[in-house]
Amino acid sequence: MQTHYFQRYHSKENVHTANATLLFARIYNHSPKSFFSFLESELLENESDLNVSFGLQERGPESVPDAVIGQPSFKIIIEAKNRSPFKEKQLEGHLKAFGIEDHRVLITLDTASPSRDVQKMIDRVVSPANQERAQREPPMIHPISHKHLRFRDLIERLAPYIDERDVALAEMFEDYKNYSHESNLIDNSDWIMLSVIPRKTYEVCRTFDLYFDVARNTKTYEGQRYLGLYIDKVLKAVGTVEKLVTVSLNENGTARFEPVDPRETVTTDEIRRIDAAIRSAKVFGDTTIEVQPYVFTLVDKFEDTEVIKNSKGAAFQRWKYSDTWKLIDTFWEKKKPETPLTTLELANFLYGKTWEEFLHGNM
Repeated sequence: MQTHYFQRYHSKENVHTANATLLFARIYNHSPKSFFSFLESELLENESDLNVSFGLQERGPESVPDAVIGQPSFKIIIEAKNRSPFKEKQLEGHLKAFGIEDHRVLITLDTASPSRDVQKMIDRVVSPANQERAQREPPMIHPISHKHLRFRDLIERLAPYIDERDVALAEMFEDYKNYSHESNLIDNSDWIMLSVIPRKTYEVCRTFDLYFDVARNTKTYEGQRYLGLYIDKVLKAVGTVEKLVTVSLNENGTARFEPVDPRETVTTDEIRRIDAAIRSAKVFGDTTIEVQPYVFTLVDKFEDTEVIKNSKGAAFQRWKYSDTWKLIDTFWEKKKPETPLTTLELANFLYGKTWEEFLHGNM
């Protein structure tokens, strides 16, 4: 069982907003220092210091108190979309929710960067609001600032502030990354690799060039280009995903093979591969397939590679998404490829790297 910190019941945009807000709240609760460092560096761009200040004998308007302890106030408003347009009236309403906080940030979240017209619309909303407020607010209060982030940007900018030694915080952040992928909020599928732990069925996966899991996790395996097999602290094989097939039992006890993508069909050869894997792994006993179906991820061919984890502890619980383009951007020594690598090219590229280097490709 894997603990989920962020709800996955449906993909409505208010859920994406709520989960992004919850992410901030959880990071703050786990590590206020990490949260404020991120806020100052990534959202306020080092323009302010949100640390608590201590002062002695500071003169006030009518008195001189013995001591003053204070901290600048801030307010962040988040509006998330998933490929749908931001609405001018909605953003105008959000700006009215700001008070006289010292620092105020409007964050728009989406899968992609805003078009020129959308950015102009947002500027058209924020600029007059600041002009109006400037006439009646104290001079030390900063104007409302707008930051647009892709969900990918949010994850990448937060990553340096997540201490991997804080297991609870790292696990929570990993779940948010998984949620973002499962909800199709990360639009880079041609370069994404999903690493999984086949445990006792590694040899079966290698023999039949597939991987299987209970079908309730179907969303986990959709969308990415590559699949990696990780076992005994080593990423040992990679393949390019070709098809997802759900296998369940008919009422008469025979197996039913259905492609996850309804536009596809399951070939006779693919059925033979899956059926052979079922018999070899014995995954469909009396207490398994009768309870729930399985989803099989078919790859072109698993190629050998070797990415060793030298540090202590497990690399992940059940699965981990990585961006192979970020790895290529960091380690590729010749002209970078313009199209995703073949399975063999990726296996050769990864071979000999450590898991710690592999983390450069973390989302």
